[in-house]
Amino acid sequence: MRKIISVIFCTLMIISTTPLSVVAEPPKSSIYGISYDWENFESDVLNLTGADTNEVNRDLEEAANYSGFNLETDQVLSGQTEFYLESWDGEGTYTIMDANNNSHSVVKKMTELSIRHGTLADIGFVSDWIDNNESIDVWLNANDETLFTLDALYTEYLDQNMVVRGGDLAVSGGLESDRSLEFRININAANESISPIVSASADFSFQFPNINSSLRLYDVVDSSNQNNETGLITGTYEASTGYSLSLSVSDIPTEDLGINLDSFNVQLTDNIPSEGNINGYMYDDYNLPEDAKNWTCEPLKSTEQIYIDSSENPLDVECGLFLPVPAGMIALLTTSMAGAFEGGIEQLSTAMSSQIESWLTEAGLGSSPFICGDGSEIPGEWVNDGEEDCSDGSDENEESEEKFTCGDGTEIPGEWVNDGEEDCADGSDEDGSVTPNNKFIKIVEALTQSNIQKTAETFIDRFEILMENNIPSTPILDLENLCGIIFHDGSKVVGFGIINNGRILLGSSVVDVKRDTIQMNVKYLDGDEARDAKSGIYEKNTISELAPESRHNLKELYDILDLEYIEKVTEEESGQLPGFGFMAAISLLVFTALFASRREE
Repeated sequence: MRKIISVIFCTLMIISTTPLSVVAEPPKSSIYGISYDWENFESDVLNLTGADTNEVNRDLEEAANYSGFNLETDQVLSGQTEFYLESWDGEGTYTIMDANNNSHSVVKKMTELSIRHGTLADIGFVSDWIDNNESIDVWLNANDETLFTLDALYTEYLDQNMVVRGGDLAVSGGLESDRSLEFRININAANESISPIVSASADFSFQFPNINSSLRLYDVVDSSNQNNETGLITGTYEASTGYSLSLSVSDIPTEDLGINLDSFNVQLTDNIPSEGNINGYMYDDYNLPEDAKNWTCEPLKSTEQIYIDSSENPLDVECGLFLPVPAGMIALLTTSMAGAFEGGIEQLSTAMSSQIESWLTEAGLGSSPFICGDGSEIPGEWVNDGEEDCSDGSDENEESEEKFTCGDGTEIPGEWVNDGEEDCADGSDEDGSVTPNNKFIKIVEALTQSNIQKTAETFIDRFEILMENNIPSTPILDLENLCGIIFHDGSKVVGFGIINNGRILLGSSVVDVKRDTIQMNVKYLDGDEARDAKSGIYEKNTISELAPESRHNLKELYDILDLEYIEKVTEEESGQLPGFGFMAAISLLVFTALFASRREE
């Protein structure tokens, strides 16, 4: 089973992560790939598991109605994923130097990996709960945009004995992730009301327009090498890492919370270009063990015949657990991408920390700067975090944390003094200069006396019963029955297969092996069909090209969220808001329980 999972995992990782610049179509190449439209996700979940996501939504709503509150929810997912792997033999003979500076006459083998992935996802909840004079109304809408492009061209060098002597890799692409959230809640209890509005967004991008690296294997591996290093990796990268964060929270009683801002409204943004060198090693563990090549999936044998495209003449192939791309390509990809990513993230995290600390201090939420022994300043929260940030290590001293000694001799953290709660048994930590927030205490206590806990417990119990009725007693697709296998023509991978109970669920067409009756909307392509599909993806580098909004149908979700009503609410500053009650009720219930127990203590 471990080998099966490894094959499936490798395949899925390739699908979700990798493309490179177009080269002239090589002669006699082998190519295969996958195309998937994410609009089919819900139907594929139903076909593979028997679980209907729309029925689950109806179960949620029915369980809510049974428990005494209203709940509506919906989600929308669309977009496209394209993955193609093409390999061919290069022309001519070349001379290269290995890691020991010995020259070798070599030939080339080319592998090109091309991936485009773009998705749009939206989700929304609307709910309201009421018990006599206590009520909670919540409205939530969140969306996500994800774009990933990667093009990788790997050139492998083999000597006359077909021994690998090295390889070169050129990579370009980028990752973008944009997420936003709007959340509104209106709580009425004990004749008090709070109606905060939260709006947040987080955008992240990592562009790598130019990564070039080389692998040169050692001619003779030193027997004393304890790290299993078999090759030297060097190269350079150019990258750009950026982020944009925003958070807005309005209509909050800041005077009761001790915050210095009337509302949170912060915008943080930066874009940092980076470049540098790539250094690393290739290790023995990039290769599969020899016995993996003998791996078989019933009814497949060690050798089979598969059809490429619509050809009438099948191709003889070997079956086993081969790496889908050369081991050298994996080594270069992981080392090069990690080097470029870490270089950008390190600079970006420094910039983000500085901006966030500055904003928190302005809002009255940050800690005071800490003065190191040499006079330099660091953020207060860096003190005693397990890492020495001061050159003299003076920031890491647990004994330096301020303590307060209660009247009975017990110690508490100094920050607990005069925080509005009595932490000492004799109350000596509170001198009366700070009083608890009566408004929040009244709201929490009123909700504690309501039926909110019973409502939440009833909802959970009812939802579990409804879900049991919608889960098949016998799973449609049992993962234990899946078997993954790679098809190889002796020099390169030409396809793969995922076998379910002796039938091909996804992959190449094998002579005398039937297709599974389970319907999937994942398109497996090879031959000319894959070449045509691959040629059409290179210009798709934006989210609008891979996941156009015209195919992202939000009508039902917007009907649930009642966005026109929300706009009207904003204009009139009404306190009545729809919401996503269950999650709010659970969160508030937990808060109530913790707050109440804290006060009792």
